[in-house]
Amino acid sequence: APDNREVRSDLLQLLAMQGDIRRFEALVNEGGMAEEHLATCYNQLGQTLLVRGEPRRAMKCLERALKMAPDSFAFLWSKQLTVHNAYRNDKDLADAREKYLAALASIEERYDVLTPAEKDFAYRCTEQPTNHEVHYQSVDDMSVQKPVGSLLHRIMSHAFPRYMTQLPRRHPGNARRLRVGFVSSTCFVSSPCQRSFGGWITDLDQERFEVFGYTLTYRQDEATDRMAGAIEHFVPFGGDVMALRQRIAADEPDVLIYPDVGMDPLVHQLAPLRLAPVQCSGAGHPVTTGLPNIDYFLGSDLMETDNAQANYTETLVRLPNLGVSQAPPALPELEACHPPEELEGRSRAGTIFLCAQDPRRMMPGQDYLFARILQGVPDAEIWFIASSREDVARAFRKRLSRTCEPYGVDADSRCVILPRLSAAEFGWVLHEVDVVLDTSFWSGCNTTFESLFRGTPVMTLPGDSMRGRRSFAILRNFGLDDLVAGTEKEYVALAIRLATDREFYAACLAAIDGVRDRLTGDESVIRGLEDFLDRSLTGDV
Repeated sequence: APDNREVRSDLLQLLAMQGDIRRFEALVNEGGMAEEHLATCYNQLGQTLLVRGEPRRAMKCLERALKMAPDSFAFLWSKQLTVHNAYRNDKDLADAREKYLAALASIEERYDVLTPAEKDFAYRCTEQPTNHEVHYQSVDDMSVQKPVGSLLHRIMSHAFPRYMTQLPRRHPGNARRLRVGFVSSTCFVSSPCQRSFGGWITDLDQERFEVFGYTLTYRQDEATDRMAGAIEHFVPFGGDVMALRQRIAADEPDVLIYPDVGMDPLVHQLAPLRLAPVQCSGAGHPVTTGLPNIDYFLGSDLMETDNAQANYTETLVRLPNLGVSQAPPALPELEACHPPEELEGRSRAGTIFLCAQDPRRMMPGQDYLFARILQGVPDAEIWFIASSREDVARAFRKRLSRTCEPYGVDADSRCVILPRLSAAEFGWVLHEVDVVLDTSFWSGCNTTFESLFRGTPVMTLPGDSMRGRRSFAILRNFGLDDLVAGTEKEYVALAIRLATDREFYAACLAAIDGVRDRLTGDESVIRGLEDFLDRSLTGDV
């Protein structure tokens, strides 16, 4: 049906989501598309190209979308608050930070002068990708999150005033069970977030708590079926966020918990609102939300510093130990694992280090640590896993070469950048490597658990906030303190010792083996969460 405009519009949207520029432009050139719809599709294409690592082409699409719809606050938001993350050096990082903060200020100024009619549609900015990548810069998150959260609050207050009224907390003497709702795009499907926070949802005492699960994804797998069967009310996603808002409000939860605010735009269409008397964020994205209607941040006693409250606009709640009741990892059995094609036939180095964090989360300021480790262990290699974004991958490779050269290290032969890995390939890599290097700017969590399950030592240097202290807390919780460094100098020395001191390395392996059966299922976390839920009725938290 070549003349069916609706089908052609749907196809254009799908091509934008795929980033198929050639077919997208061919369809546009055929004409007959409404300019408003074209603008939406160009904006979508720009976002897809950003994720794919083509920032220049992406920016052209975002600019074209804004040119077609110059009054669109959402498209302005999309173009102005784009984060590239392909930092060549510290100056690049500082410039990107300054540019983002300036763009944020200009967005606030633009909103102030919108007409009431324009403000009616400004909420569509929440449909854009979230600003989570700016947090990877590992600078003061509060300077970004507080103004962003405040602006989102103003925007949503104008669009949905009925969902902004503070709701009274139910009297604790009320006989009905306390109603707890969980809203997430990742906790109801197999994912790192599900393995960390799924226990919050399924393990609450059902005689005391009536649990509601609201999923924000069409995806379903065995984890979805398992969790849906474990809770009283499971609400699959129907694709209509407004209908979901109404459903949550009608269910009248006493406490609403968003385990992973910051990653999915759908969450940002709900979390700024007031849908329950008590609203909480979890640490699925370990940064404050900045949202005035999120009352509490459910964190970890071991992951936080003494003055950690200063990092949150919410009231920080320190759940026991790690704050999560970790589920077993999803790694396949070793027999089913295999090396990535790039490593087949490659001679094994004397020592293999692995840094498994996405290079988007590794800032230039600590690249030299890799060079010093390789300098100190001449027969070693460090394996990295490439970023999903091509521009970041290219910039990171060039950074490594430039940083290693003054230390007499050939980065091309000793820094091995692997492609994105399948589960079977990653399982093989974890078994093959000798030591996992954690990063203090943005620390590992599930990767650290998976490495310890495989019996592979993980060494870390804790950062100054939760996002850089997760591996530290895991190691501390299980008595693996020998794998924690206190300074950058100690970090390098620890890596060298693990590679050269066989007795020390063997002792670390034995210590890991002794705790592997205790890595999952911390019931004290669930009891601590239940205690918080009870006390939240009175506000005595």
